[in-house]
Amino acid sequence: GIDIAAEKGTEVSCVFSGVVSVITYMSGFGNTIILDHNNGYYTVYAHLDEIFVKKFQIVDAGAVIGTVGDSGSLEGAMLHFEIYANNQAQNPVIWLRK
Repeated sequence: GIDIAAEKGTEVSCVFSGVVSVITYMSGFGNTIILDHNNGYYTVYAHLDEIFVKKFQIVDAGAVIGTVGDSGSLEGAMLHFEIYANNQAQNPVIWLRK
């Protein structure tokens, strides 16, 4: 995954449409949302402050799902972002350029 520096409170938008599969607090990740995009694709959004979605909610690409925070972070406010395809971590930089 990658860490994207941002001011606390900056809106976080989902990159693909999908279903909210997990909302939790994870050690080292803080407040975390995991979206299921079908066909074995998942995205992870971590270190969130506020969370605006509920489990099983359907979201469109670009929908605001939360705000950047510093929960679980030792380095201040940021968004930690991961993409998985068939349980294999992908390079998010490549995907975000598409």
